[in-house]
Amino acid sequence: MKLAIDIGSNTIKCLLGEFRGGKVETFYEKSLESRISGGNVLVGNAADLIIGALRCFLSDSSKLFPEFSVDAVATSALRDAANSSEICGKVFDATSIKIRILSGKEEAELSYRGAMSDPAVNGNLSNLFFDLGGGSMEVVCGENGRVVSSESFKIGAVRMTRKFLASGISNANLAEIKKFALGEFEKKLKIARIDSLVGAGGAVAAARIMKRSMNFTSPENILSLAEFKYMLDLLLNMQAKDVALKFGISQSRAEIVPAAFACVIGLLEFLGADSFVHTFRNLRYGLIMDDFRL
Repeated sequence: MKLAIDIGSNTIKCLLGEFRGGKVETFYEKSLESRISGGNVLVGNAADLIIGALRCFLSDSSKLFPEFSVDAVATSALRDAANSSEICGKVFDATSIKIRILSGKEEAELSYRGAMSDPAVNGNLSNLFFDLGGGSMEVVCGENGRVVSSESFKIGAVRMTRKFLASGISNANLAEIKKFALGEFEKKLKIARIDSLVGAGGAVAAARIMKRSMNFTSPENILSLAEFKYMLDLLLNMQAKDVALKFGISQSRAEIVPAAFACVIGLLEFLGADSFVHTFRNLRYGLIMDDFRL
């Protein structure tokens, strides 16, 4: 039994589960919106936020199982911060949990493995998988469930919001986000063949939640370029608090979804793709599977 913990820029999440018979069995999961990243540095109370989240996860999990291992990893927020060692030290002193700071490549490949465990995803195809987080977007090309190549791009939802939308949302600055993302893809992303496109991440999940309340006819887990453009146009005329109220997402999530949607639109246009399959499975599922190599 393993408690997998993902310490991201915008949220700290956990999953308690085990990998048996080729499947991930889950018993508990929780997501706390903490937003520990303040750009290339962590917010002043980042250590306290992480410690509080970890204590919550440990307490809840111990009520279900007396024994389990803990694998706590951090992604771009700690990866990019100059004071990450200090923060990790404070967390260890308070919880006895050692945080592994993943490289972009490690994050991408573990997230891909997690996504391929979703029964709705055909891992036998040539898949391109992307995971849009608060600080970065990971993109993986895979074949028959195995990683062929991976890249990590510094175009996360929180990062792009801070960089381009500090003065508010407009068509012009959303276009700047898309232009920036396209430039990054053109520099590093080499694609040979794609049979299936799969996407994950909190802001992408928010798009799926928003879709439920709209009159789209496609399956809920299929998100299209046209749907993203429609939803982004809608967000242009709404305050974050109104988006949160209307669609049932948190206000902190609502604040970053416009930037996230612009990034997704940029990726789809770069790939010439009309739609993708959304999965809720990514890094945490990959961590549960990590002791068992495919």
